[in-house]
Amino acid sequence: MPSWKQVFFTGLVLWFASVLVTGLTSNLNMIPTVILLGSFLVPATAVVWYLDHYQSAELDPWRVLSAFMVGGVPTIDPCPPVTESQFE
Repeated sequence: MPSWKQVFFTGLVLWFASVLVTGLTSNLNMIPTVILLGSFLVPATAVVWYLDHYQSAELDPWRVLSAFMVGGVPTIDPCPPVTESQFE
């Protein structure tokens, strides 16, 4: 399992790369990628940090990962995205 520093710096490099590509190409479709990578980076790093620092019989890595994923599913907006065709 990677250390929390590897997870954080890999995510940070990916986030900077997505910001750079978005800026250089002026592609507005990349903005959600920048937002999702940025908002996911610290919570994912915190979970890996927790798994690195605390060993628990009740909270094994699979249980923590599944709780992390299941807890994130309700935060996904169930509404369909707004498109230009709805405003024409």
